[in-house]
Formats: sequence, structure tokens, C-alpha cells
Amino acid sequence: MKTFLYGRKNTGKSTLIDEAVQRCGIVPDGFRTISRPGGRDGGLNLYLQPASGPVAFTPQNKVAVYWPDGSWESCPEVFDTEGVRLLTFTRMPRLVVMDELGFMEKDAVRFQERVMEILGGPCPVLGVIKPAAKAPGLFIERVYTHPGVTVLEVTEKNRDDRLLDVMAALMRQVSRGV
Repeated sequence: MKTFLYGRKNTGKSTLIDEAVQRCGIVPDGFRTISRPGGRDGGLNLYLQPASGPVAFTPQNKVAVYWPDGSWESCPEVFDTEGVRLLTFTRMPRLVVMDELGFMEKDAVRFQERVMEILGGPCPVLGVIKPAAKAPGLFIERVYTHPGVTVLEVTEKNRDDRLLDVMAALMRQVSRGV
């Protein structure tokens, strides 16, 4: 199972992942992104966080800044260090969460390579991905078209059904012992 969710902002994609993981009793590996105020001129800072465990907001895990005018600046070196660290495992994960992939990683080659390695391996993956039209580029296209990846749209109307679909897929994965 390698499933990515996409949809409009605030449709509940990350919440759906949290709910499915909790209901299935899985402690995931991988990463989440969390934004906090504090960027220049009232912007938002975006941080990579472990998929489970304590969070921190430091320069070492700040991957981007969004400014109120809609512009942004990413830190590809942080994806290539902290992002790769969060996607490197000492044991086979029960689930790898990638919340979220998009355009910020376009210059983070090591991070992109690690994501593609995981997608080509046996670990189950559950993530959020920007719509391809909003994040054009080779990396996102490679994720969307990867032969093992399923991409599902989440809307306000279908999110409860999507939750059930994701939970069923996770339970099948767990029952196989992966």
C-alpha cells in the first residue's frame, strides 16, 4: 500500500491520516509538516516534524517560509538533511507517513531520491501530495506515476468514505505482517 491523498486546502487530508493511524493502532515513521507564525513580515515558517513523537521548531528543521503576499522560499538543504533523516529507519516501519510532498522539495535531490527508494520498497506509505497541476515538475510527476502508488482525491463530501478506505487498506497491510 502506497497511498497519497490530495485535495483542496482544509479538506481534512492530514486529519484523515491521523485518524486512520490512531484507529488502526499504528505508530508511524516518516514526517509531517507543521506551520507556525514567525516568518518575516507576518509570514509562516514551515517545519518538518517526526510522524510520531516530540516536535521541535528550530532552524535545523525549518524547510520554508511563506510570506503574506503568497511568495515563498524553501530550504532544500533541510529537506536533504532532516528530511532524509526522518525517512531513514533502523527497522522496517509498519507505516511511513509523508505529509506532505509538493513543490518545496524541487531542489532537494537527496530527499527526492530517498522518497523514491521508499516508494520502490516494501514499506507501506500513507501521505499527502499537492495536486500535480499545483506542483508541476519531475519529482511530483514521478510520485504520481510510480507504479505502486495510488492517489486519491479528498473532498468534504467523500472524506469519511476515504477514511474507511484508508483504514481498510492499513488493516490489510497490518494483517500481512508488514
